[in-house]
Amino acid sequence: MFIINFVLNIIKYNKVNIIRIYFVKNDLSFYL
Repeated sequence: MFIINFVLNIIKYNKVNIIRIYFVKNDLSFYL
């Protein structure tokens, strides 16, 4: 159970990072 929660937390964290990276890329291309 702990391992499953750990993996789910990593996936959630990665989703947030992916979304953040996506928006940062959009901002950079917008400013360029």
